[in-house]
Amino acid sequence: GDQLVPSGMPLLECDALAVSAVQYVARTSAWLVLDNGADDERFAADPHLQGGRAVSILCTPIAHKGRRRGTVYLENHLVAGCFTPARLETVRLLASQAAISIENAALIENLESKVQQRTVELREARDRAESASQAKGEFLTSMSHELRTPLNAILGYTQLMLDEEDSSCDHGGSLQTIRRSGRHLLGLINDVLDMSRIEAGRLE
Repeated sequence: GDQLVPSGMPLLECDALAVSAVQYVARTSAWLVLDNGADDERFAADPHLQGGRAVSILCTPIAHKGRRRGTVYLENHLVAGCFTPARLETVRLLASQAAISIENAALIENLESKVQQRTVELREARDRAESASQAKGEFLTSMSHELRTPLNAILGYTQLMLDEEDSSCDHGGSLQTIRRSGRHLLGLINDVLDMSRIEAGRLE
C-alpha cells in the first residue's frame, strides 16, 4: 500500500498501519515479516488487521550501533507473502543506510550547535578583552596625567632654581641631577601614554 501516517498524528491513533506490529518491533528491535498479518495470533486484535486490509507486512527497526532511530513499515494488501528474501535484503540495506544517515545528521547538528556555542563564547571573550583593554587605556591615560602634573612642577621649579643659582653655592650639581631624572621620568610617562594611544587606535 502507499498510505502515509499523517504528520503529527500519535501512532496509537493511526489506523493506516498495524500499530501492534510497529510496537512489537520497537520493543524487541527484531525484524517482523508477516505473509498474512491477519492470520498471526500475536496481532489478531489489531484494528488495522481486523479490517482485513493488510496482507503482507514488513516492519524493521532503523538502528545503528545498537541505537534505534526509527522504524520502517511496509505492507501490501493485494498479495500475500510478497516480501521475498531479495526484497528483504534490499530493505535491510536501505534501513542500514537510513540509520547511518540519521546518525550523521545528528552528529552534524550536534557539531553545528557546538560551533555556535563556541562562537558565542569567543565573541563574549573578545568583548571582555576589548572592555579590559579600554579600561586599561583609560587608567594609563589618567595615571599619566596625574604623574605628569606634579613632575612638570618639579622640573619647573628645578629650572627656576638653576637659573637663580648663586655661583658660590654648590647645589648646581644636585639640581642638574634632579632635572635629568625628572626629564627621564617624564619621557617614560609619555611613552606609557603613547602605548595606550596606540592600543586605542588613536596613534600609529
